[in-house]
Amino acid sequence: MRTMRMLGAAVLAALSAAAWSAPDAAELGRGLALKVAVDSNKGAAAGAPCADLGADWASCLKGRLILENHGGQAVPAGGGWSLYLHSIRRILKLDTPQFAIRHLTGDLYQITPTAAFQGLAPGQKLELPLVDEYWILQDSDVLPRPYVVVDGQPPAVLSRNQDDDASYLLPLRGDDWKNPAGELRPLATPEQRYQTFSQRGEPLSAAQVANRVIPSALRQTLGDGKLEVRGLAFNLAGLSPAQRQALSQRATQLGLRGGGVTLAGRVVGAGLP
Repeated sequence: MRTMRMLGAAVLAALSAAAWSAPDAAELGRGLALKVAVDSNKGAAAGAPCADLGADWASCLKGRLILENHGGQAVPAGGGWSLYLHSIRRILKLDTPQFAIRHLTGDLYQITPTAAFQGLAPGQKLELPLVDEYWILQDSDVLPRPYVVVDGQPPAVLSRNQDDDASYLLPLRGDDWKNPAGELRPLATPEQRYQTFSQRGEPLSAAQVANRVIPSALRQTLGDGKLEVRGLAFNLAGLSPAQRQALSQRATQLGLRGGGVTLAGRVVGAGLP
């Protein structure tokens, strides 16, 4: 009888081991997608403990990481894999018992399933509430190319998140930083933002805007008429050949070829206070 019980336990252990195996990293990379949703950029007003979490200026946002399985296989419960993502906003809290988050270095974070993670079936998605420092207002605030790592396998970038055009983002909402009413709405257009910011100072005429030099010049003298700039010829003292080459290369990237308007100047260097 004892031998039979021992054999039964061994069979159960073998069946259990066969029923669970580490997921395939490449399959996870093809099937998983990670999206970001912003619920409120005024996290403190929405109930987030921004100050207690150490947010700079007690400023934080409330949002969600949305993990969805587009693949044909279920992501099994259990560990053995981690998701790595980049965030220029410091992640202060991932409010879910199913995953643990760890800051590694710089903007790199590791998200690992816990014993509470019950798996992710095909077509299923999980919404993981999070608190980030500051705010998310632009697509470029969210970085692409999260990747998954399975023990003993090469890492795999989530193919649905590897483009740099931010097409994987949900429409960013909750832009109430400049929305006193607090209602959720899509981000303002560039034209609307211009109107908002232009109200902060004396309105400038189109001519004044066109005549501005950026970065601001200490002194400038405006002439009559218009100057069409198709190229730049540099006459700059105090620059090394490598610096001159860098300026010429940048001008070329902007469509300004050589042999055009002369740009003269000199580097003061130690003469500046």
